[in-house]
Amino acid sequence: ARTQFAPPGGPEFFIRRLCGSKHVRDTNITTSHFLRAKSLLEHFDMVVILEELKNSNVLFSHNFPGLVFPYNERKNSGHYIRSPNLTASQLSYIRRYTEMDQVLYQYAKVLFQLQMEKLDY
Repeated sequence: ARTQFAPPGGPEFFIRRLCGSKHVRDTNITTSHFLRAKSLLEHFDMVVILEELKNSNVLFSHNFPGLVFPYNERKNSGHYIRSPNLTASQLSYIRRYTEMDQVLYQYAKVLFQLQMEKLDY
């Protein structure tokens, strides 16, 4: 049985990109699509997490020896960025339509951490 995660027509952007947009263009994302995306991600030579850019640079340096990857650490400026005020129902809608993307992202973070552990970092 193929379980459907997102409501019909849900974007699940990461999964669609990993599986190939032609492959799932008019199809609802299912468990099979999620497992395929997860498997593809496992075979990447390097998985980096932008939230962990400083540590990601360690992976870049390991995989591309001799190259210097500039990294500027952002300092807290004290300024606030105004974000749009989304209603609870809008946030719920977004979360429902990207549920499996969120699960896949958490899995990517696990893969990233495993790569860092292999470097003893």
